[in-house]
Amino acid sequence: MDRNQQVLASAFRKAKGKRGAIIRHSISPSLKDDKGEITPAAEKLIVKLAKAKALKEGVEYSTLLDGQQWYVEDLIDFSTLNVAEQLEAEYQSAFPSVATEDEMLAALESMAA
Repeated sequence: MDRNQQVLASAFRKAKGKRGAIIRHSISPSLKDDKGEITPAAEKLIVKLAKAKALKEGVEYSTLLDGQQWYVEDLIDFSTLNVAEQLEAEYQSAFPSVATEDEMLAALESMAA
């Protein structure tokens, strides 16, 4: 199937943003252990990001910990993918928001039964 260029552009922007965040926050797959649990270094980053966001929003940082944990874990998982896999993951995520009905139907029909 040909790629929808609008979806591809959206996927590129999202992948680029995530890659930038990974670099900014020094995120790597090593922030999770062999069991898939976050490490103390990841926990420290989560608290740091929650406190920074809380300061900007004027709220208690503890209310932001769950969201920041989700964000950091998502970035850790994203960092395990190669560039092509990152773009593909974002393409699949963006597809339903941008694709036409015909493209969605074609994608569903192409799935193995």
